[in-house]
Amino acid sequence: FNSVLNSYGKINKSWVIFFKNFLSWKFDDFYKIFEECTSLTELGLSNNKFTGLDGNTFKQLSQLTTWKLWSNQIDKLDANLFETCSNLEELDLGINKLTRIDGNTFKQLTKLTTLSLHKNQIESIDPKAFETLSNLKWLLLHDNKIKHVHRKAFENLNSNSDYFHLQQSN
Repeated sequence: FNSVLNSYGKINKSWVIFFKNFLSWKFDDFYKIFEECTSLTELGLSNNKFTGLDGNTFKQLSQLTTWKLWSNQIDKLDANLFETCSNLEELDLGINKLTRIDGNTFKQLTKLTTLSLHKNQIESIDPKAFETLSNLKWLLLHDNKIKHVHRKAFENLNSNSDYFHLQQSN
């Protein structure tokens, strides 16, 4: 890990991609990479081995607009993971192991236009899960195990949205 960290030094680019590295670093090590990345706008951490994400690791990424986390093994989202990500417009959490979407998970993501949650193991969606996502245009929930969706779960979504894919496969 130290060789990776030393080769990057301080990351001050607008985008960083760690794709298909099968990373499973400890978050306190991972935090060192991103601690001064205040101008980062795009982050790709797809196709690795992350099982969960600690909100404190990414709290300095307030300028992030695109975050790709697909094809990991994420089974839960830390309550404060997106707390400082108010500029996030695109979030891809597809092909993970999420089983539920809690009410406050996406609360701070008012600028979000694209949310991919496809091919997880989601069984339930809290009625307030998408409450603040009035700018959402694309919502992908297909290929989950959804058993229950509260009738108010999609109430505040923009009626002019381009695409909601809710197809279910068991």
